[in-house]
Amino acid sequence: MSHLYSFASLGGIECGAFRLRGVGLANCLFPWARCAVASKRYGLERIASTWPQLCHRQWLRWDRDKRCYFGLFDEGVGVIRGPRKLGLLAAKPRINERDFLAGPPKYDDGVVVFSGIDGYFQDLLGEHEEVRRMLIAATRPEHKRALDRDAAPEIFVHVRYGDAVPADTPQGRALKIRYHLRQPMSWFIHVVNELRRQVGTYVPVRVFSDASDAELASLLALPDVTRMSFGSSIADLLALSTAKVLVASGSTFSMWASYLGRMPVIWPAGQRRQSLHGPAWEYEIELDHDPLPDLVAGLIRQRLSSVPAAYSEARL
Repeated sequence: MSHLYSFASLGGIECGAFRLRGVGLANCLFPWARCAVASKRYGLERIASTWPQLCHRQWLRWDRDKRCYFGLFDEGVGVIRGPRKLGLLAAKPRINERDFLAGPPKYDDGVVVFSGIDGYFQDLLGEHEEVRRMLIAATRPEHKRALDRDAAPEIFVHVRYGDAVPADTPQGRALKIRYHLRQPMSWFIHVVNELRRQVGTYVPVRVFSDASDAELASLLALPDVTRMSFGSSIADLLALSTAKVLVASGSTFSMWASYLGRMPVIWPAGQRRQSLHGPAWEYEIELDHDPLPDLVAGLIRQRLSSVPAAYSEARL
């Protein structure tokens, strides 16, 4: 019987109930979101994505996040799982997503496969609210605690370390793609100090990172700068999406937090991969070790204007 299905291939080697040598959560979310949006638009019956994975690199490096992704998602009623999923993926013809989207009426049987991160949010820029709704709905309740927090006037900082390359090493100096470089801790310290200078108080800062406390020591030594984690990668991503202001790393994890949260974001110079706010450039500024432009500073003050009295008395 002819029928069209959809499947988000999240990367790595499919092994039935899990994947080998997969990619990070943020990179997995790109094909997943494109698949979810297209399935709803074209009436495709979705085959459940294979979220659990085993990545040896994270274990060999003793990374804080082992990227296993067990127990994070439940894609809901009506999504095909188990033996039927395996049977459809084995028996049905595969259709590349680009071929399908170029002419949907041409196809009436097979599995439309969504994969890769080419274009990042290019096909999703106008789907922000729907993608956020679907992602939250697919996330298990225990990983959504951050969404119940009061939206306090805090600065959230994402420091990506794990598989990024230190800039001051031969490997780092030879690397052509700056997104894969570790941003020096001095940059995060500069941005935090500059934001606080513009607001005029010691606004609380919460750091989300895969780095160790020792690697973050100089940043955590600043007044009222503390680590925060909600226990899993998706929980932390949803938490970052609630930020009033986000200080980002040049990573797709930061991109997803920005896309979902629509907050002002400060990117390291040369590391904003894609505009997510359209013409409103002041929401996505790139900064080196410079002062914030006046327009951006005014926006930041507006976003952080309700600092509690305990902090407003602690003038800089």
